[in-house]
Amino acid sequence: MQVTGNKTGRSYSLSIRLRTDGFSFFVNNPSDLAFIQKEDYTVGEGEEYANRLQQALQNSSLCSKSNAGVYVLTTMPDTRVPLEHFKKDEAEALFRLTFSQADPHKHRIVYNILPSLEVVELSAIDKDVERVLQERYPIGLQFLGTEGVMLEALQTYNEQQNAKNSRLYVYFHDGEMFLFRFQEGKLNFANSYAVAGQQDAVYYLLYAWKLMELNASADECLLVGTSPFIGLLPTLRTYLRQVKEITPRHLFPNLPQTAISQIPFDIFILLSSKNKL
Repeated sequence: MQVTGNKTGRSYSLSIRLRTDGFSFFVNNPSDLAFIQKEDYTVGEGEEYANRLQQALQNSSLCSKSNAGVYVLTTMPDTRVPLEHFKKDEAEALFRLTFSQADPHKHRIVYNILPSLEVVELSAIDKDVERVLQERYPIGLQFLGTEGVMLEALQTYNEQQNAKNSRLYVYFHDGEMFLFRFQEGKLNFANSYAVAGQQDAVYYLLYAWKLMELNASADECLLVGTSPFIGLLPTLRTYLRQVKEITPRHLFPNLPQTAISQIPFDIFILLSSKNKL
């Protein structure tokens, strides 16, 4: 278990980050984002994800602390639809337009309304995983998508910057590259690409750049968080003039460096938004 910061107060919130290869628990005091405790778990080959999660929930001292809300952050594929075209009873059909391979017997489609963006985020949750979580936390359980969390936070950041030129945001997580763009305060573009290496990332990014007819000299390409590819930044600068990085320090200037280095960017975003820090 990794611990950052100093314990203050007695109220805690629990965030569970689900990955394809495992999951992590994060417990924090809502009054102090610098105090975060973390536990990482992997799911081995041939091991049932739901069973592994259930065992971890039973044995973890962190999970017994929570009394101020439980947030489940899923990094699984998701999609978005305009709010004006969304109907609750059509959520599953809308999701399968993008992910036709999702098994209706194994997955349930969940949705989150992102009101400031006027879109609805749709994602699939494994029914066995959902059952395990609901049995442990029958009240106050919230499922959220990592991309939706990042979209809402970066929309606010984008408005605060009051940039005159267009910006394409690039966020890497769990083998995916998420590209998104705001225009006149609204979500103009959002798409994820599976990237196995730097060459894939450069190809898809420049393809999207050309598709949106962005200006290689004036418009900005903003890399959010840490890139998994060491040479990505200098490579992109050979094609685009305005390539910049947004680190956790831009959004959380007062946090200790140890906290920033150990906690995923999306968890910081989630905790700051839900705990109103």
